[in-house]
Amino acid sequence: MITFIGMGGRSSGQIRGQQIADHLGGNFVDKHSLSGEEIFFSHTVMVRSPMPEGVIRALQKKGSQVGLDILDVPASNFLCHGQEFENMRSYMFEDIFDFYIVNNSEIKRLVEEVSQTPCFVIPHHTVNFSSQRTCFGDKIKRIGYLGLIDQIDRIEDLQTIANDLDMELVSANEETVEGCTNFLSTLDAGIIFLEEDYPKDETVEFLVGGKSRDVNKQKRAEHLKRFKPNTKLSNFQSFGIPTICTEYKSFREFGGQHYIPTRNTNEVQKALENLKKDNALRKSLSNLSYAHAQSFHISNVSNFYREILK
Repeated sequence: MITFIGMGGRSSGQIRGQQIADHLGGNFVDKHSLSGEEIFFSHTVMVRSPMPEGVIRALQKKGSQVGLDILDVPASNFLCHGQEFENMRSYMFEDIFDFYIVNNSEIKRLVEEVSQTPCFVIPHHTVNFSSQRTCFGDKIKRIGYLGLIDQIDRIEDLQTIANDLDMELVSANEETVEGCTNFLSTLDAGIIFLEEDYPKDETVEFLVGGKSRDVNKQKRAEHLKRFKPNTKLSNFQSFGIPTICTEYKSFREFGGQHYIPTRNTNEVQKALENLKKDNALRKSLSNLSYAHAQSFHISNVSNFYREILK
């Protein structure tokens, strides 16, 4: 049995902790409720932010295998604190863990460059627990983005492009499975977009903790594409939604090439025009996306965690 320790009030704790624990018949414990004095778990996964070293050592001394799910922390640290990525060691907490979990094979390679510790690549599961299909590629009128608004570029330009093609572009940042499902079920197409043609010194305002800071757009895009998981794309695909997207590392690894890659707004416009006029393309992309995304149903993704127990 695996016990997950994380922050129950954050999406990382819910998605990579509580939901997986529930499906595996394991435990989820809020990190703020643990002291490490009287606890023991045979296998422990700390999600995103680890407990103090003393707690980790106490668990290990009792025989527990303790791992860390690094998630997208390098990207978050850049956005929130301006900490540019150099190597993985600073995110491995002096390599005190028995194993690590990462979002894609690129990050696993970075871990292996600085450590001999076992590292597991585990993609994120989708919110589509019931495997319902709501999009069949019949039309394209409503395009959607699901996620933090500061992780999509040129939203106003994209809305103008959509309007000119007699489409509507909507966005939402839902934090519950029900909210995500309700939003995704209304879409005919999905979009995930980071501009790749920005000047090197151009910045964007980023809000964190009620304060704003300027973030370099190119470096922001590089960090997001390198470290963010497959979640956005896989969620779209799981409902059969044809998706236009910037190619994250995790999308290339787990997207099955069932999406339309774009690098700038001109390519987005061309992709939307093609989807509008080509019924066969829409239906084919919808069918392939839905079939492919079944691999990322929580029942399948949870099997990756069973490998840790072997």
